[in-house]
Amino acid sequence: MVEKEEKREEEERKRNSANIRDLYDKMPTFIESKLLPFQRDGVRFVLQHGGRALLADEMGLGKTLQAMFF
Repeated sequence: MVEKEEKREEEERKRNSANIRDLYDKMPTFIESKLLPFQRDGVRFVLQHGGRALLADEMGLGKTLQAMFF
């Protein structure tokens, strides 16, 4: 029974990972090209949490640009 649960959870993680990649790939290239590596990480983080996240970086680090994707 535990093995089935673990297998189901692993399959769900794989699906979620693929969904995140699909959503990230839908980002317009003119936005993605302007993001710095830490901003890309922020976008991925928000995607991993279904768009329910708080971007709380310091001023001037591009929260608006990260949020434009959503």
